[in-house]
Amino acid sequence: MEKTIQELAELLNIVPGAGIILDTDDKVIFWNKMAEEIYGWSIDDILGQDIKIIFDTTLFDYTEVKKTLMHEGKWSGELYNKRKDGQSLTSDGRFVLVTDDSGAPKFISGICIDISAIKTLERNIYQVQRLDSLGTLAGNIAHDINNILSTVLLSVEILRKNSPNESSSRILDTIATSTGRGSGIIKQLLTFSRSVRDEKCEIQPKYLVVEIGKLIEHTFPKSIELDLKIPRTSWTVKGNDTLIHQVLLNLAFNARDAMPKGGILRISLENIKIDDQYAIMRPRVKPGYYVAVEVSDTGVGIPPDMLRKIFDKYFTTKSAGKGSGIGLSIVSSIVDNHKGFLNVYSVLGKGTTFRVYFPALSREETAEREVDQPAVPKGRGEIILLVDDEAPILEITKQTLEANGYGTLIARDGTEALVLYIRHKESIGAVITDVVMPNLDGAGVIRALHSIDPKVKIIAMSGLSIDELIEKPIRPMVHSYLQKPYSAQKLLSSLHRALHEAPRHNTVEVEYNPAVDN
Repeated sequence: MEKTIQELAELLNIVPGAGIILDTDDKVIFWNKMAEEIYGWSIDDILGQDIKIIFDTTLFDYTEVKKTLMHEGKWSGELYNKRKDGQSLTSDGRFVLVTDDSGAPKFISGICIDISAIKTLERNIYQVQRLDSLGTLAGNIAHDINNILSTVLLSVEILRKNSPNESSSRILDTIATSTGRGSGIIKQLLTFSRSVRDEKCEIQPKYLVVEIGKLIEHTFPKSIELDLKIPRTSWTVKGNDTLIHQVLLNLAFNARDAMPKGGILRISLENIKIDDQYAIMRPRVKPGYYVAVEVSDTGVGIPPDMLRKIFDKYFTTKSAGKGSGIGLSIVSSIVDNHKGFLNVYSVLGKGTTFRVYFPALSREETAEREVDQPAVPKGRGEIILLVDDEAPILEITKQTLEANGYGTLIARDGTEALVLYIRHKESIGAVITDVVMPNLDGAGVIRALHSIDPKVKIIAMSGLSIDELIEKPIRPMVHSYLQKPYSAQKLLSSLHRALHEAPRHNTVEVEYNPAVDN
């Protein structure tokens, strides 16, 4: 038996894996050099030890392996191991039971190959596939959500005309702003899923802070007191207003959740200069001028051992169903994308403070732009064919058009639209059609309408990009494009231009309603 083990050991010393020999009581009697490297135990440490010492018993039961070996003489599969230092690893194991001439068990021989890197790669590939699927799902969801937001935004326009009350007007303004922000976030979701470069412009963070304040006042529990500190003048930054808004909103929501019994939520803004001495103490921080936004609460605080993990993806202290662990990860990513940085301070039972720094583009304040909205162009009884499979969109758009001097015909799908257009071709002034519809979609409707009447004036609308929905040969058939959700001003202006401007043959005008019309 000793001679057999010696011969087997010589073979196991040259295999590209951990070579192990056990006695029938599962004690280690041979352990090659590769096993030392993989598991961290030297031959002197492991000899005579029970093999279960190398298994993660919370994930793997060696007794099942032993039963299979005794009944079938061999076993193979994945093993969940742990190194001497406690680090987890996964290996691919092959064990055989060696018997004597009478069939009695003599010892167990096995080879284990570390496949931890392969398993990590598999998980990463799965994650990429999952994210790709989420991107596709996001596109489908975006269309539905933007339909809902379009209904809300147009309804606000109608209610504003019928509600002269100042208090109601402020609430409607908040709804309109939040709807616009929701649309911006949906657009950003699509941007992330398609790896489209972020659009950045010169913005004033203090106006975003004011918007966040209004949202908090209307939606947070009354037990939470809001304290806003905004200077009269603030520097400008270059960034994406939707993303910065998302940063502040995430921090505000976290502060709310940290104060279940109420407290004080403070949001302040400050112009600040980072000098060389401070920059030296903080890697990746460059000296210069910054706009710092601080969000603090008087809540439960964050334990010191968790403070280092809060920006890790999927790390959350909240119970299942109440937190995804990606909010602060997104905050950190957005701040990095804007070449900024952030600090966090927390004391248990006292509260938490997040301080976010964005590089200042200019030390001179850009005055808030007050753009006079042009008078909404009224219709003169022109008949407009509306095509959409969403009943709320049809109803609210119909009301908006009829309240502004237009007549309407309603079609709930592409086929019905073509029938109505053929019947009323001479009286229809323009067609407003959704692009994403069941059966005959918007692109098919546009192509068919153009073949019936090459001079037809078509406005296409959707929550997605025209580049994704309409092939290039079809785009010249469309006068303009409205991205949902759109305001009554956008709708009526686009329609007025379609009716009164000369036909276009080579270009398509893209209308997009930004989160806030400045």
